[in-house]
Amino acid sequence: MSITLKNAEIGEVYKLAPRLRAEDIEEIKACGYNPFRGLYISIKNSFICKSVYEYNEIIGMFGACYSSPEWVRVWFLGSGECEKYPITFVKEGKKFIKELLKKYNVFNQIYKKNKTHVEFIKRLGFTIEKSILDNFYVFYKEKEM
Repeated sequence: MSITLKNAEIGEVYKLAPRLRAEDIEEIKACGYNPFRGLYISIKNSFICKSVYEYNEIIGMFGACYSSPEWVRVWFLGSGECEKYPITFVKEGKKFIKELLKKYNVFNQIYKKNKTHVEFIKRLGFTIEKSILDNFYVFYKEKEM
């Protein structure tokens, strides 16, 4: 089995939202949204957004949103099928982040209880620190000089 990436389309929110991992849904709710709204806002605010497919089935989405002229916020949400491809996701994630770091500093917050994503962020080499929000960590990488 393998995965493919393509440019995300807003209609894919309706295919992916009901299939999100329980940890991702809990994280979205901790931010004050339901899964549909959380994905929709993420896509609408992203200057780059990709969908992840296993065969013809969407299993995840990720992207980057401008936060300031120098900082972008990255995000990823997926179904349980994503967990079948840990090596592929780390490789693709590193490529995505490396490309962003050519122009931007990269950051976001992550829900402490989302253990899969916390491990993923560590594997991508981000610095992780305590957030001012109780249930979250901040993670970041600064752009290449």
